[in-house]
Amino acid sequence: MTAPAVSVVPAVPAVPAVPGDMLAYVVREPGHAGLERVPVPEPSSGQVLLRVRATALNRKDLFLRGGSRGPGMRPVRYPSSRPPRWSGRSWRPAPG
Repeated sequence: MTAPAVSVVPAVPAVPAVPGDMLAYVVREPGHAGLERVPVPEPSSGQVLLRVRATALNRKDLFLRGGSRGPGMRPVRYPSSRPPRWSGRSWRPAPG
């Protein structure tokens, strides 16, 4: 007797649940910046929530943290969590 053929279907990785909070680089006022836990934003219509895997600051971010103003620098409202350079993947689209 021959055994019936068995097909193997690769497992689809589960999409991880979106946490309630995340780490963000926040500048509260000139000279006061750091990582803070903040609520994960909800994407609006036409937007996508991204899962950041790596990030970096550059010289302009250091000027922002120091409160620098001048040519080529846009006015900043504090607190600011201007997104630095990042790399990641799409996590979930907005509902609808």
